[in-house]
Amino acid sequence: MKRQHHPPGSADGTTSTLVEYRRSLAVIAERLSPHGLFHVAGVQAKRVALTIDDGPSSRTAEILDLLVEFDGRATFFVHTDRFDDTPGAERVLARMVGEGHEIANHMPDDRRSIGLGKRAFEAEFERAHRRLEQIGQKPQFFRPAGGFFDANRMLPSLQRFGYYQRFVMASFLPWDTHLPFPQRYAHHLAAGAFPGAIVVLHDGDQMRGNRLERTLEALRSLLQRLRQRGYRVDSLGVLMDMTAEDDRRG
Repeated sequence: MKRQHHPPGSADGTTSTLVEYRRSLAVIAERLSPHGLFHVAGVQAKRVALTIDDGPSSRTAEILDLLVEFDGRATFFVHTDRFDDTPGAERVLARMVGEGHEIANHMPDDRRSIGLGKRAFEAEFERAHRRLEQIGQKPQFFRPAGGFFDANRMLPSLQRFGYYQRFVMASFLPWDTHLPFPQRYAHHLAAGAFPGAIVVLHDGDQMRGNRLERTLEALRSLLQRLRQRGYRVDSLGVLMDMTAEDDRRG
């Protein structure tokens, strides 16, 4: 049998050079945009923060099933208008909390946050926040819909409602919204994963074509590949707590 050759660096074929390159990109992004959180600094264990945007949807339960199968946790950045538009949303949201996941603010809908004026943004942010309070949540994290932010316009709302004072971004570009190659995307994420990386995939019934099917395929493949590398996925809050605990010990 022909032996499969892996580049030097690890048994699964990933290289330390690639991992350090991905980490360095996140660090550079934060230097250029200091109000954005592109990775969780200081994480030493093989943990990445998995974030799922744009739910709930008719298939969020299948995402939760996969996370149970792989013993993973995630932060769900939800659109709160979907609570009323999605049959069974209340049950799914309760399941998220019961299974140890985290629910975070992604605005009421998927309109680009950067396109809203200051007052409109403040009103929509508060509307989403109040809806999360109604289901018993006190969200810590915010990711602007559309993935772009204006700190001068948006940061006062985070401060007013006691959120973490940076906008949650990601360590990798969210290709799943555009490219129909779930296996390639999963490989890209898993091969470049590093301790403290923030990964994003997308839920949401508003997606065109079979994108939700691709998300589920990409998520299963990603979880398998990360497990092979000795990684596990956790919520953003868990990773942040890990670094805070390390700081207290130090």
